[in-house]
Amino acid sequence: MLFTVHANDTILDLKTRFADLFPGLKLEFFSGHHESGEGSPQKEKLVGTIVIKDIRPDLGEVRFIIDSHLTVSELEKKFFDEAGLNIQVFRKMGAIWLETVQTDSYTLQQQMEMSAESRT
Repeated sequence: MLFTVHANDTILDLKTRFADLFPGLKLEFFSGHHESGEGSPQKEKLVGTIVIKDIRPDLGEVRFIIDSHLTVSELEKKFFDEAGLNIQVFRKMGAIWLETVQTDSYTLQQQMEMSAESRT
């Protein structure tokens, strides 16, 4: 699937687009970078009303392919390399959202399946 990041998008726009494509998963955006398998401090979490051009003034429009066979760490790296954005993937487990730090090597498909199983 083609995923587009526009300079005039808000963080909430991107989060909504992603959640529509990958049920049971969500993105959170952070001001600081992290390595694979690491979490991001909550104090660095960015609010949804922030416009992308305010954190990446040099970014016009970026398009890249996201599919369910990407691992979480590949997706996080793609957002950083292609758009300069620091993201973390979260998986809904029952009624709570878990940061997927321990399962960064799992594909988005595996993450969605785990989420769905937790709600049945």
